[in-house]
Amino acid sequence: MNEDRIADVQRRAAVNDVIAAFNQRDVEKARELALDVWGTLFQPAKLDIRDKDVLDTLVKLMVQLAPQHESCKQAKTRLVDLRQANDLDRPYHVIYDLGRYGPQFDVVTLLVQAKTLADAENRPLTVVFVPTDDGVYVKPGKYSAKEAIFRLSHICVPACTLYGAKSIILDYRNSPMPKGDWLQGLPPTHDGVMNVFERAGRLSRIRATAKARDLVSGYVNSFDKPVVAITLRNSFRSKVRNSRVEDWLEVANRLSTDYQPVFVPDTEDAFRPPDHAFPAFPIGAVDLDARLALYELSAMNFFNHNGPAVLAQYGNAPFINFGLDNEAYMSAAAWEQLRLPVGSQPPYLLARQKLVWEAPDPDRVIAEFAAIMDNT
Repeated sequence: MNEDRIADVQRRAAVNDVIAAFNQRDVEKARELALDVWGTLFQPAKLDIRDKDVLDTLVKLMVQLAPQHESCKQAKTRLVDLRQANDLDRPYHVIYDLGRYGPQFDVVTLLVQAKTLADAENRPLTVVFVPTDDGVYVKPGKYSAKEAIFRLSHICVPACTLYGAKSIILDYRNSPMPKGDWLQGLPPTHDGVMNVFERAGRLSRIRATAKARDLVSGYVNSFDKPVVAITLRNSFRSKVRNSRVEDWLEVANRLSTDYQPVFVPDTEDAFRPPDHAFPAFPIGAVDLDARLALYELSAMNFFNHNGPAVLAQYGNAPFINFGLDNEAYMSAAAWEQLRLPVGSQPPYLLARQKLVWEAPDPDRVIAEFAAIMDNT
């Protein structure tokens, strides 16, 4: 074993000792070890790209254990220098083409692919939103200009933020592109997700911010029963996918003995008084972070094949998404092309996550819910 390899093994073993002390909550010992490891094994050493991950771990520990110590400042500077020397902070860029895809939840399907690939190299990500030829933000016949701007600012840009990505909205289609490396061939469709999942073996999942979870947890904890969130769809587009509210009210009534149903209205209905006695969560219809926090804190989320379902599908929230098998919306052949054959389950789903292809009649919803809760 050569000297470089021996030094690498020593540094990693020493950092593991710091982690062990930290995990045992012996903060003083962990602090002393961290400072000593930096001073003896890292500061005087000639580090290269192979040391980036272990130095990154040590810096994170030092920030928690001795944030004001001069050694911590030195370690952070050394890490920045190492990253810059190896061009690790050069961003990846990916295009979301508003001339082909509307400002809608499809952006999450693009983000899960791009962020997974960027994270694999620990590189930042920037999403570039490209308008149509005449500079508007949606292709003709999709949404009004007013609707497009609202969706950009309330769905697309916040989704980038929740994924830790930057976003740029170009003024015109032929505006100069930012400099950097580009991720190519990532369509905001399910076949793209499958390709990336097979390539990376994992997905980078979207998460609500800690602050949103803190705020929404107060709401969720105000009930004396676990929350089940029911997200309604009532759109002028693809009306065949809209929710049958009477069916979901029956589901809510049947679950209400043991669970607290909470309805998330469609954005168009966000601030209309509900026609039922169950709690509504209107902020979730207009604020993506709050919506996702509710999903993550709920015992279960029910969707009727609506856009927000991707927040759970590519996130960590439990969910059952009903009604995908609808020939009036998409044929079996089209699902096959997207690498999601009718009746199948994607391999990246987590526990308590399921696609139910059949329509969400109340009996089916209750049976699927019972089965998934009993088996996990």
